[in-house]
Amino acid sequence: MQTGLTIDASGWAMPPPIDQSYRVLAARSVRRQVKQLTAQIEGIQKADDTEPLHRARVASRRLRQALDVFEDCFAKKRTVAWRKEVRRLGRRLGKARDCDVLIAWLSDQLARLDDRRCVPGVAMVLARCQRHRDRLQGDVLRSLRRLLARRAIPEMLSATKKLLAATTRKKISENSPVVFKRAAQQIAKRIRALRAFEPCLARPDDVDRHHAMRIAAKRLRYTMELFRPVYAGELDRVLDAVKQVQSLLGEVHDSDVWELELDKMFRKESHRLVRHYRHSGPLAAMTPGFEWLKSECRRRRQVRFATLMEFWREQNEAGLWDELREIIGRRSKPAADTPRERPQTAARASQGSSAIAPPVKPRIFDAG
Repeated sequence: MQTGLTIDASGWAMPPPIDQSYRVLAARSVRRQVKQLTAQIEGIQKADDTEPLHRARVASRRLRQALDVFEDCFAKKRTVAWRKEVRRLGRRLGKARDCDVLIAWLSDQLARLDDRRCVPGVAMVLARCQRHRDRLQGDVLRSLRRLLARRAIPEMLSATKKLLAATTRKKISENSPVVFKRAAQQIAKRIRALRAFEPCLARPDDVDRHHAMRIAAKRLRYTMELFRPVYAGELDRVLDAVKQVQSLLGEVHDSDVWELELDKMFRKESHRLVRHYRHSGPLAAMTPGFEWLKSECRRRRQVRFATLMEFWREQNEAGLWDELREIIGRRSKPAADTPRERPQTAARASQGSSAIAPPVKPRIFDAG
């Protein structure tokens, strides 16, 4: 039997009280992303524009990060259930968004193509991707319906509303020594995870670790964004740099994935032609376009990776991480009246020190 827990009106076991300012920040962060996610539903259903789906994907990522960072501000079973549902939706949104990005790139390539021999192959690839995207739309809509039916959205809105109502009556703000201490711990942990992958930048062909580094950069970015409101603009310069790192790593990863997908599509098309016509002769007209697209993927990757290397070097020389260490270290200095945290919360939080330690051995993350 669990001890030290209270039971809320819905029967969920709630964690013991922690710093109220931290819970205010948690509630506002979760509520903001839930509203941002639900605001995109109508646009996703209409499918007239790709932006609502893109915004929903970003909101789902930020929501998952908020639920991870602020996990001890809500009932554990409830948080686990919320994360599970949001992650399931995020996977569907991610597949559809990745397809949208590829379609946009292919359309641009086709529009500026000069070699007529390549046109049939590029046009065929574009048509196949558009057809695949149409199929993915059904998966996205089913995931949205499931999320709404499982009550995760109403529960998150209700839980955060109750928390904010209780703290508003007491006029509690987001700023407190505990908030800054927790922010420093969370951000420092994410920095160590990102910098642990730094050696892979010396290996241009280390595709798996480049992808894992992108995920680490994404998690650092979203964690910094969660605590951005309490730093009054101090994190902005570093945050912009982290966004750029994530963006460049994302484009490198896209190029890797696209080249693999083109190979897979070429083989699939060859098998389809043999099955229908007993030979793959018509594929000869498509081959120049396929090969040209693959060469463009490789060229794009080389350019983006070189830009990433230069940008990373510049930021290291400019003292980016020292600047961030100074900011979070200065604001997280303990005060005499700092509220004491419960032992299990303090133990978990202490896993991330406010000082940015040397990089540790990197862990390869699952995509998400």
